[in-house]
Amino acid sequence: MLILFIIKKIRKHYNPKKEILFYMFPIKGINYRKNIKAGDHDNVSLMAITDNEYDKFAIKIIVDGEFYGWLPAGNEYLHKILIEKYDGFIKGTFAEVTKGSGADGNTYYRGEVALSCIFSKELDPTKLIGARYL
Repeated sequence: MLILFIIKKIRKHYNPKKEILFYMFPIKGINYRKNIKAGDHDNVSLMAITDNEYDKFAIKIIVDGEFYGWLPAGNEYLHKILIEKYDGFIKGTFAEVTKGSGADGNTYYRGEVALSCIFSKELDPTKLIGARYL
């Protein structure tokens, strides 16, 4: 609740046009990775992958030099922009990863990665898969 309150205040005072500041995507496959660290991360990159057998528009999420997971499958629009305008790779995003326990007693992670506001301004939100925005 406090985060939503702060975001509303920022939009009212510093973003009167109510522009989208960030696109947030869930990190898929995070629980299959090793060396995951909970917390806020600002050393995050997105990499378009062209040879993934499960998703031909795969976008890999790299956090602090470690492979954390993928953006939701089928993001053809974003994949194309990454390849054509950014040589398949961008930095300057951030991620938030939380850690919890399941009913089975195992540790699970949940994460979201954000595209920076500068990059977000050139995107069409109707073409992004799995994104929410702030």
